[in-house]
Amino acid sequence: MSIKHAGMVTALALSFGEAEFAHGAVIFSGSGTGQTSDGPGEISASATFSLSGGDLQVTLSNTSTDPTSDPANELIAILFHTADAPSSLSLVSQYLPGTVATPQYQWNGSSSTKYTSAYDLPSNEQWSLPNNTLPSGYNTGIGGAGLNYFGSNPKIGIVSPTYAGAGHGSIGSPFQDSLTFDIAGYTGNLSDISAGKVEFLFGTGTGGSYQVPGTLESVPEANFGWAAALLVIPIGLQVLKRKNHLQQLGEMGLI
Repeated sequence: MSIKHAGMVTALALSFGEAEFAHGAVIFSGSGTGQTSDGPGEISASATFSLSGGDLQVTLSNTSTDPTSDPANELIAILFHTADAPSSLSLVSQYLPGTVATPQYQWNGSSSTKYTSAYDLPSNEQWSLPNNTLPSGYNTGIGGAGLNYFGSNPKIGIVSPTYAGAGHGSIGSPFQDSLTFDIAGYTGNLSDISAGKVEFLFGTGTGGSYQVPGTLESVPEANFGWAAALLVIPIGLQVLKRKNHLQQLGEMGLI
């Protein structure tokens, strides 16, 4: 096989690998120390970034084992970096991702509403993209409270899976476990997200009462299945051509 063919097939393999990367997910997680009524307590979160129908989809989860016994432990925002200018992005969907198998809840005091299907957030409960300058290394984010970054939001955050209806204080009617957001106008790929930084913000103090850096946990695995098949085809054709040539020489008595 000539170098020209090899280069062409290698390029195809790389192209297919990049295309497959765009269909996976990038996951960041982080943990730190917050505050409870009994003293310091654990706070933790995760964010899953994926591409869905041309939009950037972000699922933000409060993963703490602490029952969010203090308002400062409520997950209220995420900061990250994209290749696109923030002005070109828009939040087109945000919802509580409930299913029959994994219902989701929204709390109001000590009572909760159970959702077994996706619950679209009404306008008075919606989070927003930033309208102010963010810390160095970040150019966008999603927030459920102002924090000096997101304007006048409703102050509704995400409490932990173990939350049982008390302790979140005055921070609205919190959602439990996670929220999912769809951002339109994103033209980059997931490698842009994985190459950047992520920070989780807890509590409604300016800039967040607590800031927890995210650690890159998972990136999509490149899948070269079709590209590998394409690589084999030229090699197989060359072997078959060589075999036929030798057979012809044998029939002519030349070998």
